[in-house]
Amino acid sequence: MKRIVFADYDGTIYRDDRSVKQNVAAIKRFRACGGKFVIATGRGVTSVQGVIEKDDIPYDYLIMNNGALVANNKGELLRKITLAPELAARIVALVHENFSEKLDQVFYYGLVDKTSEPEDVITALRVRTRGRAHEPIEVIAQAVTRSFPEVATYLLDGCLSGDTGAGLPRR
Repeated sequence: MKRIVFADYDGTIYRDDRSVKQNVAAIKRFRACGGKFVIATGRGVTSVQGVIEKDDIPYDYLIMNNGALVANNKGELLRKITLAPELAARIVALVHENFSEKLDQVFYYGLVDKTSEPEDVITALRVRTRGRAHEPIEVIAQAVTRSFPEVATYLLDGCLSGDTGAGLPRR
């Protein structure tokens, strides 16, 4: 029987320096027995590659940007789901026009990592509001969902994330 394990980096593989060392040792033992190991993270390519190298984490596949990018351990991109730049621009315009007083940050995820400027290839769009209250982000999510039903929106760590089906199913 083949076995596969999926794990997030933040809070699962890495909780502190001691836990990451123990988890990497367990991952190595699991893979030595023929298991496949997948890192599934909301992080972008640059960010996840940095921690993989720093912590020497062995893996078979990487799921990045909340599912928008999937690669194997040879660096080959196996799946890419993108958000059309025009659509991202329309969403950002809606958010700025209606919620500018509540915004902290709007950023795009491209093929490599997050940026404050749109790129030719956008894998996700994230909106962060001021403070810790989730109410503004829920209102923004509802407005985006009403205006752009083709975009999956979901709340993640107090941020609104949106993509064209790469992330979590819409509720």
